[in-house]
Amino acid sequence: MEDLLIEGTEETPTVHLQVGGELSLSGNSYPEDALEFYSPLLSWLDEYRNSPADSTITTFNISYFNSASTMPLLKILSALEVMHKAGNKVQVIWRHAVGDTLMADKAEEMSSLVELPFEIRGE
Repeated sequence: MEDLLIEGTEETPTVHLQVGGELSLSGNSYPEDALEFYSPLLSWLDEYRNSPADSTITTFNISYFNSASTMPLLKILSALEVMHKAGNKVQVIWRHAVGDTLMADKAEEMSSLVELPFEIRGE
């Protein structure tokens, strides 16, 4: 298994998934086809969760995401939740700009849908 790096664009986040347990998504997420964009990431996670690192830290630094991105982002969180419930050490850090109440609220909503150590940071 190899790391996965997807360079971001104006509409898509930069994705860096490392077999060492550091996963990050940063930027905007409003791709034309969210399921197509997130498909390689979800496939990578499916393989990774079969043999994860000792600790997995996932950082979301998403400035904006549209409704079409909500389901793929929830699928990412669900895959992490499966790992967590299987006894793996998993942590989610969701960063948003200070004062961005919309993204803070979306992060709160996402965190309420999964059972994971979830930290929301205004930075």
